[in-house]
Amino acid sequence: MALSLHVLCLAALTGLTAASPGMSLHTQVVGTVKVILMQAEGEGQTAQVRVWVVDAMDNVLRSATPPAEGPKEIVLEGGRGEWESGQLVVRGSMAIRGLRAAIGELTSEDGGRIAAEELRCRFVGYVGVEKNTADTPAEELVGPAPGEFPDPLLEDESVDVPAETAQPVWLTVHLPENTPPGEYRGEVEVSWEGGGQSVPVRLTVWPLTVPEERHLYFTNWVSAGHIAKRYGVEAYSEEFWPIFEKFVANAAAHRQNIMWVTPSLITVWREGEDQYSYDFSLFDRWIETCEKQGVADLIEISQIGGFKDGWGGREIVLHNFGVKDRASGKVESRPGEEVLAHLLPALQEHLREKGWLRRTVLHIADEPSINNVKSWREKADWVRSKAPEIRLIDAIEGPDFGDSLDVWVPKLSHFHNWQDAYERARERGAELWFYTCCHPMGRYPNRFVDYPLIKTRILHWLNWRYKLTGYLHWGLLFWTDDPFKSVISGGLPPGDAWIVYPGRDGPMDSIRWETLRDGIEDFEYLGLLRETAERVKATLGPAAADFDPAQRADELCYQAAPGILEYVRDPAKLREIRRSIAREIASLEELPLALVWTEPPSGKALAAGPAVAVIYVAAEPGTEVKINGREVELDATGFCGQNLFLRPGVHPIEVTVSREGNTKTVVRTVTVIQ
Repeated sequence: MALSLHVLCLAALTGLTAASPGMSLHTQVVGTVKVILMQAEGEGQTAQVRVWVVDAMDNVLRSATPPAEGPKEIVLEGGRGEWESGQLVVRGSMAIRGLRAAIGELTSEDGGRIAAEELRCRFVGYVGVEKNTADTPAEELVGPAPGEFPDPLLEDESVDVPAETAQPVWLTVHLPENTPPGEYRGEVEVSWEGGGQSVPVRLTVWPLTVPEERHLYFTNWVSAGHIAKRYGVEAYSEEFWPIFEKFVANAAAHRQNIMWVTPSLITVWREGEDQYSYDFSLFDRWIETCEKQGVADLIEISQIGGFKDGWGGREIVLHNFGVKDRASGKVESRPGEEVLAHLLPALQEHLREKGWLRRTVLHIADEPSINNVKSWREKADWVRSKAPEIRLIDAIEGPDFGDSLDVWVPKLSHFHNWQDAYERARERGAELWFYTCCHPMGRYPNRFVDYPLIKTRILHWLNWRYKLTGYLHWGLLFWTDDPFKSVISGGLPPGDAWIVYPGRDGPMDSIRWETLRDGIEDFEYLGLLRETAERVKATLGPAAADFDPAQRADELCYQAAPGILEYVRDPAKLREIRRSIAREIASLEELPLALVWTEPPSGKALAAGPAVAVIYVAAEPGTEVKINGREVELDATGFCGQNLFLRPGVHPIEVTVSREGNTKTVVRTVTVIQ
């Protein structure tokens, strides 16, 4: 007799019908849902479908099994304007046919509603990894290679799952800016041939709004040729542009705000001896397409030069340009210095006319180092002499670029090891970003497929931690012929060459891509905390004159990332820190207004012998203040400070402020070490 499976939600278990003749009834509690399993008598085998909830920062391998205890609902928290992710896993003792997942609208008791079109369920797909990222301890990896690792978010509406195989389901929730704060509930419905199950969803919408404006420069380089090849169109043809725009829109939805443009899109005409004219129409169309989707906060022009004898060579050379002869129509390759001597001034004026000049940056060569920095500086100074108003940017492998470079983008590991040199460049006026690519590896964070997702998310906490205003990666979509079979390209670490996949008619997201966006939203949370503190500081006036509005954001960021290698590895810990940021944003403007800070800042331990911390309070005059239960007096401006003599240990400092019937408590923590 064929095995049949019936599944009923707990909410529906008010009365159970008897099993069919010849069947025995079995039950199993999974999460908050009771699963009813029917087994043919005498077969001695029970088909079980287990469904459990995991964190969206968990990389779920095919071999995953449900824990003995775990979350019983998908719990999401977020601010208006952002995207939040959840994840559940399905696994059967026998093959599961036609697995589907869907979610309806989320509602609150106050009548709030998040419509179904803002919610989405997708199946996590798997890609082959033949070899793990090199020089990486086992505890810093998702698992050993060779094997299959989770990454793409599939477009399939249903999947078949082999027996004893885990299949993750990814939930994406977008919170419109007009979403009322509060707690929302709903269900993810998982179904398959012969059964189904619902998993509760609880979403807390915080009273804060992640701004649409981007405060972190973020670029992944793109290849028009890879898009054209994959979709069978000619690059820059009329058929190309709608497909390209889908990738731009997808990048914008993930808070990427820069999409580099190649100068080869500028058609150069030779009108006569040493005379040129230019057609900027393709160049402009690319930028205007990006601008339309909000991916042109900077206009990043790709490299006009490279290495004569490979990366380690001493000489940087400018690329040749294809030049069309006006008389004959033939295209001839001409030396870069010859063409750029005329093109660069014309480009600068064109950018000025379009209103783009102030937000344009130009690359000279990719990853110059001490081996060729002298030649690089010569080329950069020459370029600056032709177009002095175009800022220069490069991903760099050294600290020796003087005043020839405006935007310094060291590799994360180089910034870590040579930070003092880069800070000196900042003091001279340089803007500092960082980049990752095939490096760094090991204990460093990066976005490789075989790295835990928290290593991807923490990248942008490092942006805040070290005041690095941008992040660059070379590989948005440099796919191999079969990007789903293997994510290793040219010997690079898995996933380095792309973070989105080619879908049927546009981009297919990955769990790394979703997680990277979460990290940028975390960066925006820290910015919101600072901005809110600035507003309160302005309101309190002289009492808060010495208050640093960034201090609390810096302290909380420090909890997540004390250092480039010393970041939290536990998703629950990172979420708790993020929750603390949201709470502080909300509470800062609650009455009574008050600012509380310490010296030294939280996170910097004091040494005993003796250890003295200072607690400061700024509030409106007339506010009652208690520090650890003892009343203290504010001066006429609303300010007070107090020394605290502390023994070794962790010391919470509780500050309670009361005014006109409103009371709130702020807690800061100071640690003293022996």
